Amino acid sequence: MKDRARLVVPVAFWVGLAAALLVLWLSGQAGDAWRSLSGARVELLIVIVVIGMALPVIHAWRWRVIMAALGHSLAASTAAGLTVSASLINYATPGFLGAPAKAILANRAEKIPMGRSLVAIALEQGLDFLLLVFSSALVVLYIGPARFSGLLSLGGWLPSPAIGVAFVALAVVILGVIGRERVARVAGRIRGAFAQARDHVSWGAVVGLTLLYWLAQVAVVGVLLWALRLPVDPAMVLALGTLPLLAGQLAPVPGGVGVREATMVALSGVTGVGAASLLGLAVLQRVLLVAALPLSLLAIRVARLSGVSR
Repeated sequence: MKDRARLVVPVAFWVGLAAALLVLWLSGQAGDAWRSLSGARVELLIVIVVIGMALPVIHAWRWRVIMAALGHSLAASTAAGLTVSASLINYATPGFLGAPAKAILANRAEKIPMGRSLVAIALEQGLDFLLLVFSSALVVLYIGPARFSGLLSLGGWLPSPAIGVAFVALAVVILGVIGRERVARVAGRIRGAFAQARDHVSWGAVVGLTLLYWLAQVAVVGVLLWALRLPVDPAMVLALGTLPLLAGQLAPVPGGVGVREATMVALSGVTGVGAASLLGLAVLQRVLLVAALPLSLLAIRVARLSGVSR
């Protein structure tokens, strides 16, 4: 079992890398995307990897605060290591397996009851989803709904954006009917998590860490635009750093692979950046953040062995 666990890091890395490259190749724009990547500033790409290494640490910090409020103390290095491992599993497996994997790992490593871990994870998922919905709405209002008219008309394939809105609304209704039991179950779990933690969690710290986690992900997009010598506009950074995250969280595929990238490309008309450049940016973002996970795990283990993190 331990030997299999050690294989998670390299397998997840290469699966994530292969999936990202496959998306690029299938798009038929690999050449244009490669040209947009060839002049990237290497020093800024290193900065992105460092931010990517910090992302699971921020996530683990929030999880640790919530678990402490629920009566389970976790060492910083343990929480970070479990979070990175769960993130790798989420990239390497279909569906939403990262959350239950984290609960299983916490149970095996720290004897934390599965139910208690799932309460904390449901609370985190609810906070992340609420923040992404709220920030996405603000992005649309900030940029202006008119800028999204081309996207809603599917690049001119539909005669009117209103028809696009109708199609989206219909799709939401159909998905809601088909998956109403799942939606009700997830919503109930999140409501229950908020109810259990309401009087115990330090909400200032938890909300602050949720905002920090989102800002770090937005910062990755901003630095990547800068590294690729693309226009760095606040509205563009917010759109590319928020809307694909929401789409990826809603999609039942490993780590939102392909969905985030497709959303970024779809935003080319909104941002004014070429589709090939955005596709290259999206794939490079995926590769760098996947590569950052095993590096983060290595740094955590080194810190633990050196006694820096306990």
